[in-house]
Amino acid sequence: MKHLDYEIVIVGGGLVGLAFACSLRGLDHRVLVIDAGQPPVYDEHGAYDLRVNSINIASQTFLDAMGIWKQVAKKRIEAFHTIKVWDSVGGHIEFSAQDIDEPYLGHIVESSLLTSSLAQALQAADNIDIRYGIQIEAMNVATDGVELKMHDGLKLQAALAIGADGANSAVRQMSGIFCSKRVYSQTAYVAQIEVEHPRIGISYQKFLDSGPLALLPLSDQSYSIVWSCDASLADELNQVDDDEFSQRLAQVLDYRFGEVKLVSQRVSFDLNKLLADQYYRGRCVLIGDAAHVVHPLAGMGANLGLMDAAALGEVVSKISDFTQQAQYHSQLRLYERWRKSENVFAANLIDGFDRGFRNPAPTMRSMLGLGMSVTNRFGVVKNEMMRFACGLTGDLPRIAMRAN
Repeated sequence: MKHLDYEIVIVGGGLVGLAFACSLRGLDHRVLVIDAGQPPVYDEHGAYDLRVNSINIASQTFLDAMGIWKQVAKKRIEAFHTIKVWDSVGGHIEFSAQDIDEPYLGHIVESSLLTSSLAQALQAADNIDIRYGIQIEAMNVATDGVELKMHDGLKLQAALAIGADGANSAVRQMSGIFCSKRVYSQTAYVAQIEVEHPRIGISYQKFLDSGPLALLPLSDQSYSIVWSCDASLADELNQVDDDEFSQRLAQVLDYRFGEVKLVSQRVSFDLNKLLADQYYRGRCVLIGDAAHVVHPLAGMGANLGLMDAAALGEVVSKISDFTQQAQYHSQLRLYERWRKSENVFAANLIDGFDRGFRNPAPTMRSMLGLGMSVTNRFGVVKNEMMRFACGLTGDLPRIAMRAN
């Protein structure tokens, strides 16, 4: 290619794409973020965003290092210090921040708050542009760069195209990267509820025969729910009104919160597991849901994506000249090995929990419930599980490592 409009074009202006762009501020690389939608908007006085993220300590550290977290923390976020998990056959386990000498395990943050804060931070970056309402139509990949054609006829040339455009990534498809996929045959319902007896700072999860149900605490003592249901239950829930839906929730929660009231619309989406065979091919790189989609039962999707962004930012910062093929490929291979191993491990671990608790054999479910209860008594094992989930251990990007 004779000339490049940008060194890096990021396709997708969601949480992960914007976080990666923020990690590139101040570099010599010229960066463009394009997104098919409109700029993110957050209204702290309006209704809660139905999409919320469980942000762990590593992700918070990453956002804080980029100057984002201080702004986010001024808004309506909610810290949780305890996670209580139980099932339908008596198994239970409780994770407490106090046991690992931490003030909290994470925060529940509205997705629109994160994306709007990141987009605002990018406005002051001299080397980064953002364009909305731009949809990629075609991509031509050469050995020295990528040409992107947009739906309005605009053409862009870049040394590197980043696919941060979600599970149905156009960049992944156009670059010829294959992926494996598992259809969970589950529908996830997302909504906001109020309960008669709220508990401050506690996140809940119950494993049901039909799928897991999570309650994530919000700052006004309401909860965001993610209720994953098999096809038969989803068909039933699609037919009931809000009152009946609320009553069903109270019942499956064993009435431990008293009355339950739905205070938002219900949004549903089908659940799948997706793992890309490659994280980069030629001049195209995948991050976030474009590379991996996991079951929402552990709330790890956003954190895995943010660690992709942090790791790729660390790797790209070491590429001084994109025309140097050896340097370019060695750094991108490092990124792929680094993040693919972490993400595949997490995806398969979460997948195993889902398969086990939805196993129709009562013996299997009883064994898993017993395993939870036994693990609950072994502090060393449970505490290591907490540290891993919080992002306090593992092969973390430097920017996500908290100072000792």
